[in-house]
Amino acid sequence: MKICILTDILPLETQRALYIELKQKFERGPVSEQSLSGDELLDARLSSFRGFSTHMINILKFANIYTVRDLTESTPGRLLSRRGFGEQSLRQIKGFLYLHGLSLKEID
Repeated sequence: MKICILTDILPLETQRALYIELKQKFERGPVSEQSLSGDELLDARLSSFRGFSTHMINILKFANIYTVRDLTESTPGRLLSRRGFGEQSLRQIKGFLYLHGLSLKEID
């Protein structure tokens, strides 16, 4: 599945459908996302979210990225420099962060 991150070019109805699809894909397991405050979300381990493959989690672990906070402090260039992490993985990460109102750091 390919996900367009530039949602402002999509019709509003498509944006809503995309949001719902991403929300369902990255829904947390036993703890509701709505019950997490800003710091709780940032300190949540990436492995506790459904939607990330074991392969993706392992790549992030090798880059010393374990939590959502660690992820938001990374740059696209740093992630793409990891072996096995490509554009599709980057789109998945950006989609996850977008869903939670967060983003990657743009510069080091």
